[in-house]
Amino acid sequence: LLERAVHPQPTQTPTWLSTWWRVFGGSGGRELRVVVFTAGGELVGLVPMLRRRVVQDRVFPVASLELLGSGEELGDEICSEYLGAIVARGYEASVARAFAEVISAGGLGAWDELRLTRMSSDDPTVPLLAEALRVHGAEVELRETGVCPYVELPSSWDEYLAQLDGARRYFVRRT
Repeated sequence: LLERAVHPQPTQTPTWLSTWWRVFGGSGGRELRVVVFTAGGELVGLVPMLRRRVVQDRVFPVASLELLGSGEELGDEICSEYLGAIVARGYEASVARAFAEVISAGGLGAWDELRLTRMSSDDPTVPLLAEALRVHGAEVELRETGVCPYVELPSSWDEYLAQLDGARRYFVRRT
């Protein structure tokens, strides 16, 4: 499925998610939930989730549905990035609608809060999921909470240095 996915990420691989589950899955009362979508007998979507009880404001117990790979305690947090639905290209809208139907109908158990954190703003499935959830009466908030910095590297070291201003070029060469 990742080979056909519209927005595949290393943190969506079975290696990453199963390792995360082995380390964090047994703590905090987490229960594994995975939603699988097929079309014509072919796997076209997979949403790895977990369900757990969290206490908000140290008082209110809340049943939370979260993306698998997120929700560690602050001191243990590994910050998995670009989590979310794994969807075959061309099936984004149908998987988003089906996912909203499944969770609205209680297919993953009762929940008070749905937390789809650490998703990529470049993933075309994100706005489709938001709209599908709104159709089912969910209050949805899309919020950018962090930016993953990166550097686009040219084909050679000299080209990279040439694109830097003088002070940075000096600093990079010196270090």
